[in-house]
Amino acid sequence: MGWERQQTGDAGEKVVESTLTRSGYATGVLDPDLGEDLWIEADGRRASAEGSFPYRALVQVKSSRQADGDTFLHDLELEHIRRWAAQPLPVFVIGVDLAGERFFAKLVDDIIAEELGGQDVMQRTGRTIRVRLPVSTSLGVDLRVRMEGFYRSSQLVLANLDQHRIEQDHFEIVKREPSEPWARFCGWSVIWKSAQRPQYLAAVLTELARQATHDRAVGPLRPDFFVFHLYRSLFDLQHNIATVRVDWVDPSHPGASKTNRILGAPGGFRWRVEKGIESRREFHRARTINARDYVEYGTEVGTVLDEITELLISRPVLEGWNAPLVARFKEVDKLWNEGPDAPVECAQLEKMITAHHQAVDGSYHVANHRRDALPQQTVERLLRESIERMRECHRAWRVIARM
Repeated sequence: MGWERQQTGDAGEKVVESTLTRSGYATGVLDPDLGEDLWIEADGRRASAEGSFPYRALVQVKSSRQADGDTFLHDLELEHIRRWAAQPLPVFVIGVDLAGERFFAKLVDDIIAEELGGQDVMQRTGRTIRVRLPVSTSLGVDLRVRMEGFYRSSQLVLANLDQHRIEQDHFEIVKREPSEPWARFCGWSVIWKSAQRPQYLAAVLTELARQATHDRAVGPLRPDFFVFHLYRSLFDLQHNIATVRVDWVDPSHPGASKTNRILGAPGGFRWRVEKGIESRREFHRARTINARDYVEYGTEVGTVLDEITELLISRPVLEGWNAPLVARFKEVDKLWNEGPDAPVECAQLEKMITAHHQAVDGSYHVANHRRDALPQQTVERLLRESIERMRECHRAWRVIARM
């Protein structure tokens, strides 16, 4: 009967709320009930008093007067699973065996992974799905463990995390520009992975500063001024579309006060948010072609650069460029400069061809535009240096193109 099911459900909610309260959770009933019965927060009172990270979740309770074995079976409506999958908080389905006073619990993310085989729940058809909730020997402890895993990428203090965990969930340093012996400047390129919110950015910057200070302490060079370039994706990194660029002066460096005066920096972090980021992304997306087409395009450009390189290597250094070779280079130069952007998976191929093009272009520029303005000895030296760079790049793109 309907009232009996409702009474069983009410009893289950009260038992769960009472059990979690005794385990140190703060709890509350959600009214109106839009698909979740309770909100819970592990160690809620202490977290509120200390201002520490809130481990909060939503709970849907399913009750039975009797459950057999160590698994609680229940048919959940698919529309409810869709709603829970879209929640920003973790959602638990908790089964209650009122007769045996036992609990069964499963995170909705685990239901999607196991019962739905990781399928896109938004595309799944049907009305219900049967779920198996495993028995919980300690409900408060089990929920806390799963919440900690859910919120791992949302931590706001990163100093005590393993580096691999930081790189997986928060940020990854993909490039450290080395500081020259005569310079006190260093630039880092960083993929920022955590939520794009001010406090998460602050946590990332705090940890970057800590790592920069450590690197300075153990390294031979002593830069005091760092620029952290934070990108949201490899695509953004490839096109230098930084979400934010942050200047930071190491306060422990002896020259910090002087650097702050020169830069006009007040100390701490100075954020520089670029404008038009999304329009720049759209511009590059419109110019980007697929990997197969880009390999064909790169092969066309790379082959011509190889041919030019072979001719220049075979000729006397001061006699390499003649009219036909100049015309050939101008053709490939236009093809390269007006060509499409590489997709992320072809970024290394683009980098290889760019280096080769720059080497050939450097030789062309010296031979055809600077030759009369420079001493012959200087011209010869510059041309030999360009040829050496061309040798290094010659046919190297072919290795990447075949990968």
